[in-house]
Amino acid sequence: MIDFSHLHPIVFIGEEGHLNVEQWLINTENLLVAAGIPETDRVDVVRIQLMGVSHLWWLTEESHLPKPVTWKTFLEVFLAKFFPDITKI
Repeated sequence: MIDFSHLHPIVFIGEEGHLNVEQWLINTENLLVAAGIPETDRVDVVRIQLMGVSHLWWLTEESHLPKPVTWKTFLEVFLAKFFPDITKI
């Protein structure tokens, strides 16, 4: 497994436009795969990439979710918040 931080992942602030949200998520998932991060650890790894609005949102959201939070659950709530249905193709 490669150290995820050595791949220079981009932080997510939460104020990016919808296309940037999608691109951030695609890039992050590609880096997680390249680093060999198992799905069971992905939420913990990505948590450190959330800054500003997205970090505050995640702290609140995570406190309401059953533990451990799965990668699937993270993706669902992340997309619902930062990539609403009206922007999906």
